[in-house]
Amino acid sequence: MNIHAITCERIRRLTTLLIDGKVPVDRRGKCTPGNTKLDCVDNAVEEHISSFPHYLSERLNVLLMYRLFKASHPDANISYKFYLKVFNENFSLSFGVPRLTPALHVKNFRRFLADTAKRVHAGEKMIHLRRSKKTL
Repeated sequence: MNIHAITCERIRRLTTLLIDGKVPVDRRGKCTPGNTKLDCVDNAVEEHISSFPHYLSERLNVLLMYRLFKASHPDANISYKFYLKVFNENFSLSFGVPRLTPALHVKNFRRFLADTAKRVHAGEKMIHLRRSKKTL
């Protein structure tokens, strides 16, 4: 026992298994970690975040979103750090009203655009303005 650094308990266990004709089973790593979140909790967080529009109000932030989630799911045992991690890794949402890009301003003042380019630009601008009004 001293040469191989084996305890008496291990020898007793192996002899009992040998007599019973069983093979030792490795039981390491079979328990789930205590900080593992269930899939239903992950799905609930993702559904909550995806329920918000693509452009979020500038008065809203992730902490307020987390508090709204906790209010609607009081039994969910998640932390703000976990909520923020899901928000950052799975979503590309931004806070604030969508701004008119400089490219749209520049296109507006060009006089030598073709008619189709002018119509495309007018459509892009109209969609952009509708999206910005929709989030307010």
